[in-house]
Amino acid sequence: ASWNSETIVFSAAPGTYRLIFQWKSDVSTIANPPAALDEISLTSQAPGNFISVANGNWGNPSTWDANAVPTGVDNAIVDTHTVTIDAVGQAINNLTIRGTLDFGATPTTFNVNGNLTLEAGSEFLVSNAGTIGKAVVVTGNIVNDGNFDVSVGTGTAGSLTLNGSAVQSVTGSGIFVNDVVRNLTFSNTATATPNVIWGFNNVKVANNLNITGARINLNGNKIYFGNNAAGGTFTAPVGTGFINGSFSRWWTTDATG
Repeated sequence: ASWNSETIVFSAAPGTYRLIFQWKSDVSTIANPPAALDEISLTSQAPGNFISVANGNWGNPSTWDANAVPTGVDNAIVDTHTVTIDAVGQAINNLTIRGTLDFGATPTTFNVNGNLTLEAGSEFLVSNAGTIGKAVVVTGNIVNDGNFDVSVGTGTAGSLTLNGSAVQSVTGSGIFVNDVVRNLTFSNTATATPNVIWGFNNVKVANNLNITGARINLNGNKIYFGNNAAGGTFTAPVGTGFINGSFSRWWTTDATG
């Protein structure tokens, strides 16, 4: 008999999981041969901390100091490089950007399961080639001391979603490029009031604005629905809204409401 030694990497949140092993013959015209599993070992590993060491794709191990690809339970720093999100399903826990992070053509969404920090001089381009809008979903806080560009896209493409279950804040000394977020969704589920702390002034939501579940403290700032033209769809169920600031919207000349 011959044996193969295999290593399977399984990345997931802490919990209890059931492992099921299946095998079959590589040739469909014969019966599956006898097989056995022996000497199985399971090793748990704490979330890793990754730092980029070169320009490259997120999914290329050589982009990172660990010569491996970070997962949604790891933390990462995009150092003074340009890193491109290049595949569906890529995600991270806490993310710090010192260089440039952008999107390739294939993925549509990138999840930050913890905090997102843009340091001074950095940029996060939520688009491919500056023309095709993508989506970023953040579960923790955002500190934007750089350039956060969510202005690119048509229709629902190009979006920022805050989906935390604890109070979230969006603060910093940087900018949202052109003072525009193409589509903005506050889906925070924390029961506190407010459950979102917003720290940027005169940001315009060009298309859709959804504040389902959110009670947003604007901290004296103003937010606009519409970018020098009427926006798309504004969703604000009973019990949601803005406090301690100003909310304005653009209307078409024949609009009512």
